[in-house]
Amino acid sequence: MVLGGRPAPPSLPGVVVERGDEGRLPDIVAALNAFGRAREFAPRHACEDFLPGGRWLGLRPEDFLLAVRAGRIVGTLARWDQRAFRQTR
Repeated sequence: MVLGGRPAPPSLPGVVVERGDEGRLPDIVAALNAFGRAREFAPRHACEDFLPGGRWLGLRPEDFLLAVRAGRIVGTLARWDQRAFRQTR
């Protein structure tokens, strides 16, 4: 199926996509840390990292899309706009 010139994303039974918010931040952090355990040198995240003044400058809970199955986050995706502080060399 094509929607607006783009193919529709595949659907997985029982998985819904939700936008992150500050209320889901502890779940987002827990999921990122769980996913990172399988990767060598993955950072350990804390809720404070995603709040103003935190380690991930400008990356907010609202920037995440969450794949949720039965109330549990099974995947994440985020768009992080770094133009405000990134320097090009």
